[in-house]
Amino acid sequence: MSLSAALYDYLSTLTVGDRVYPRRLPKDAVLPAITYQVIPAVGPLKVHSDAHSGTGPPDGSFFMRTRIQLDCWGGTYIDAEDLAAEVRHALHGFSGFMGDLEVSSVHLDIDMDSYDQDVDTYRRIIDGMVQYNEMVGGS
Repeated sequence: MSLSAALYDYLSTLTVGDRVYPRRLPKDAVLPAITYQVIPAVGPLKVHSDAHSGTGPPDGSFFMRTRIQLDCWGGTYIDAEDLAAEVRHALHGFSGFMGDLEVSSVHLDIDMDSYDQDVDTYRRIIDGMVQYNEMVGGS
């Protein structure tokens, strides 16, 4: 399972339900809603010994650290702020499984407010790091 799919599954358990979208908020989205973006990692922090046998493609697990950005959207500032608090409470310090993905830790470190005047929508941007084991190949 990819980190993106795992985030979608996990965030969909919050009060917004299936109003969780990758990267962009749909034009007619019902608010509050969440958009998320996975910012690709540079590479594995640690390659487990079986991942690179020297023959063929990698097969095993990589310990990854990847940045994520979560945007909490609301029709009012309070709606966006409340959703951001729920997201932060659910994710910050998380360790365990998100679906089939083993997550070692989630550390959310940046919060920033935004307002889109054209569509009168408020947004709280949350940014952080996720450390997890990514399975590659047939393992």
